[in-house]
Amino acid sequence: MRVALRPFLTTDLPTLDAWAATGEPGSHMSRWKPRSQDSGPDRLRWCMILSDGRDAGTLWLEKENAAEDMATLGILIGDVAWRGNGIGRQAILLALDEVRDVGRTTTSG
Repeated sequence: MRVALRPFLTTDLPTLDAWAATGEPGSHMSRWKPRSQDSGPDRLRWCMILSDGRDAGTLWLEKENAAEDMATLGILIGDVAWRGNGIGRQAILLALDEVRDVGRTTTSG
């Protein structure tokens, strides 16, 4: 199974809404998308998680303000069938690599 991240696009919103409509995300998550989708790239990195080229979930790193060194990580594996297969773990590792690349060293969440 190959896991990759790509930038989240507005065309991904229907997929995200479909995952949220299952009722699953709200049962064990505080939220299933970033607090503010309008934040600039210095405050938000929002990605779709791909597994073998198919949309599997979403992941975001967001900062309260651009000057902070800490970012909050959020993740949702959208389809129940994709959960428990290591996709989230691999996506988090990819996100942490990305964080290091842009100079952020601490995450929470």
